[in-house]
Amino acid sequence: MVAMVGAARRQFKGEIADELYAALVRCGMEDQILAEPQPNPKLAGLTGGYLYAKATALAAAVRVDEALAAQWQFEAAWKNADVVLTAAAF
Repeated sequence: MVAMVGAARRQFKGEIADELYAALVRCGMEDQILAEPQPNPKLAGLTGGYLYAKATALAAAVRVDEALAAQWQFEAAWKNADVVLTAAAF
């Protein structure tokens, strides 16, 4: 999960992930994150932010197996994406 920190500031296939998910994670709004529908998978940045937030929310709720599954989904998407760091990530 450490490698995922700041994912919302990275470009994910040319899209910038939505800050909404990062804000929900920072505010500890696990229930709201888990109630959010998954975005269209074609929107890679949004999907990456969503999967990061979902994994974090599940881990906070001590739903370990589900959190690991969401983390693996995120990592698989990350590995298959062209990732470029923005200046804001530094």
